[in-house]
Amino acid sequence: MSRDREAAAALKARKAALKAQQAERLAAAREDMARKREAIARRGGPMGEREAARKKRRRRRLLLAALVLLLLLLFRDCRCSSPEPGAEAPAPGAGPAAEVEDSPPTAPLPGGHVARQDRPEYASATPEALPWIGAFRMQVAARGPRLAECFVGADRPGALKWTASVEPTQGRVSDHLLEPTLMSDGLTREQQSCAADVLSEPTYTLDADGERATPARVSMVIEF
Repeated sequence: MSRDREAAAALKARKAALKAQQAERLAAAREDMARKREAIARRGGPMGEREAARKKRRRRRLLLAALVLLLLLLFRDCRCSSPEPGAEAPAPGAGPAAEVEDSPPTAPLPGGHVARQDRPEYASATPEALPWIGAFRMQVAARGPRLAECFVGADRPGALKWTASVEPTQGRVSDHLLEPTLMSDGLTREQQSCAADVLSEPTYTLDADGERATPARVSMVIEF
């Protein structure tokens, strides 16, 4: 029994010590909180005064700006309402209205639409063929065997679209443009050079004396 009493007394004393510690901590926390509030109050005092002074200056500036704006509006109304010296009011009946009355009335369109008018037909005559073009084509076709030598080793025969500038009086050609057609393969640089040489030399013999002897751009398809 004595041991139980001693244990109970020790437990009671421990609880009392814990309560005392908690009370001390609570008191310390309250004191700390009070000190923080006092510090905040001391800081907030001057800041609050400065904020109030700033707001007061802002209200003064707004009032001053509103007053200046009101004075400008009043000054503008006074200038607009006062007539200019030397200006006279227009006489009744004068001005744009009188000019409109003097102009003759415009007659309305009959029926409310414009009558249909047929456009004239412009018949353009088909230009005549160049007098030397037939001889030129025949001489180009005669160079077919020489032209085929430029494509020795090709898989299949082909056809070329040849476009060039022809000087009929001298029988010379220039500005060659060689394009493969149908199923022909593309031309290599050597094949293009060889074909251009064959089609350029020798020069052509064309009867091109007269008005239609000007240089022309000619296109034709050559098979080989």
